[in-house]
Amino acid sequence: MKTKKAKTKTHSIYSNLSPIGPNKVAKIMGVNPTTIQRWMDAGLIPFFRTPGGQRRVEYDALISFAADHQFPTTLDISKFDLPTDHTTTDTILLIDDNEMDLALNSAIIKKMRPGITLITSTSGVHSSFLADGLHSKLILLDIVMPEIDGIQVCHSIRKNSSSAKPVILGVSGTAHPHEIQALLDAGAEAVLSKPLRFEKISGFINRIFPKSVQVYS
Repeated sequence: MKTKKAKTKTHSIYSNLSPIGPNKVAKIMGVNPTTIQRWMDAGLIPFFRTPGGQRRVEYDALISFAADHQFPTTLDISKFDLPTDHTTTDTILLIDDNEMDLALNSAIIKKMRPGITLITSTSGVHSSFLADGLHSKLILLDIVMPEIDGIQVCHSIRKNSSSAKPVILGVSGTAHPHEIQALLDAGAEAVLSKPLRFEKISGFINRIFPKSVQVYS
């Protein structure tokens, strides 16, 4: 099995979590601890050793490994012990491989609702299992992405979501009509054009988060 360079960018919600040992990695991945040890020895999962010689893995490294080796259906993010402020329902997940679009769309939403938690991801593979663990009420999903497209991500979220179904809104600046229809068929409620326009997104946010401070026009 050839070592692959991690390509997946992960969100900073993992940066405050303490590194974990092989047994916890095995529990999260759903495999035998011996398998994790072999992957570490082969250089597939980056790790470091504590002063006492114990192996430790950063969460970012684990997420990158899982995404690069197609583990999204078995990786259980509920076992990550995420901070509680990132698993509330007043959360919006933004998925887009274009970092500039993510920044612009995040700024628009933050201006509307400063109190809502925003989580961003540039990886469709990563997001397909991240969505369920965060219990977001609203997901803004780019249609055209390099790893797996938004249509596949939408199918995965609808199939794997164990909690209340989130509202999924597609966002795109280049999608063809048949791609837009495919996303709607996969379970998206609507598709919005890039860049997001205040009057288009505010209605959805006011409806989905009625107890929050309302968006003013």
